[in-house]
Amino acid sequence: MENSTIDTADSRVNKLGSSLFLDPATLEFASGRGVTDLVALIFGGRAGAMGDVDLQRMIEVYPFISPTMLEACWPSVEQAGGPVAVHRVLSDAQCETARAGWHEGPLQVIGATARDLVASVDGIAPGLFSGWRSIALDAVASGTIREIASIFALRELRGDIHIQSVRESGLTPFEAEIATRGPVVAELHGWPQPYPDVQPLEQRSHAAGERTSKRMTEIYQSALDQAAFDSFANALANVVVHRQ
Repeated sequence: MENSTIDTADSRVNKLGSSLFLDPATLEFASGRGVTDLVALIFGGRAGAMGDVDLQRMIEVYPFISPTMLEACWPSVEQAGGPVAVHRVLSDAQCETARAGWHEGPLQVIGATARDLVASVDGIAPGLFSGWRSIALDAVASGTIREIASIFALRELRGDIHIQSVRESGLTPFEAEIATRGPVVAELHGWPQPYPDVQPLEQRSHAAGERTSKRMTEIYQSALDQAAFDSFANALANVVVHRQ
């Protein structure tokens, strides 16, 4: 297990999570449950894994997102019943989408492997990862709900580690966002122009990314053997149903 293969696996985990909460079926399900604000669904719903947090706590766990953008969606979160209620809608919607579009066997492999990985990690500051980890490792949770929670726990693990890496690099999250993902994503995440010159930020941004990859490699190598990782990588590549 090399950094590059683990980075690839984590990238697939990240894309699987994004594909679930952006899938039209997820959005239609959530709308039917009264949550029509996309930003409230995605950010309020994910934050709701930590409990009924307030706006300030939600802003803290999403440092790459403009606080103004999160503030704008907060009334919709409150109107829907608060973060826990929105989380429940998001979870149910994602599970319905996964049941309709993912192969059950690979999903079970991904979920079980993700639980092994997140169960091996202690000492991460309370945040999105710790919230999703609690759900993934809850013996009461079962079926698709547990598998999806496990995917998100692993997804948020890398996210929370990267937040730490960025801070250790001396960059602000906004600077890191500009340096790694560019002005298009910065604008999508609510950051107003003018944007800083990227070139002076690139070296520290690259170092932050390498630090994140190194820590994730340590976690994978400690928790999995090569056969388990290969099974996980194969499941990630084959979980989505490909229709003609």
